Amino acid sequence: MEGKLQTHNQEISYTLKKSVRAKRVRITVKHNLAVVVTMPRWASLSKGEEAIHAHSKWILATVEKFKKTITLLPDHERWQEYKEQALLLVKNIITQYQSIYPYQHNQISIKNTAARWGSCSTKKNLNFNYRIIFLPRELAEYVVVHELCHLKEMNHSNKFWQLVAHTFPGHRKLRKQLHEYTY
Repeated sequence: MEGKLQTHNQEISYTLKKSVRAKRVRITVKHNLAVVVTMPRWASLSKGEEAIHAHSKWILATVEKFKKTITLLPDHERWQEYKEQALLLVKNIITQYQSIYPYQHNQISIKNTAARWGSCSTKKNLNFNYRIIFLPRELAEYVVVHELCHLKEMNHSNKFWQLVAHTFPGHRKLRKQLHEYTY
């Protein structure tokens, strides 16, 4: 369902979606500045609209931040530049943390993904979103360390989070901050 909300002298256009996987209401500002509210199937549409109203300042601030920091549709030349910068950044961070996380990995790929900052395959391939170069350094390091820990623990078990906490004891706070940079 598409809608608009007038708040703080600005209009917010949004899309409400229901998902069988959603456990709570989640607001995402995409790289194209679209605002998407994903809700559990049992939630009423008014719950989504209430969430937009309650988080309207954050939504507006995030849209403005994206307008300033991320090129929305990079041309081919810029994409290659971003891809190269992202690969260099990721490799540098892996080297920086290699003594703490000495796990073997295979290929490192930089992609233009729609919903992830990073992933680790069962074949030990590491994949990262090129937009990692736009994150603050600490968040970029957190994303890389998160994926390095998946080389040892291919899940989000307590053992996995203990590995992450070895370097980032405040990983919960960082995960929350990372959601502010949803593309």
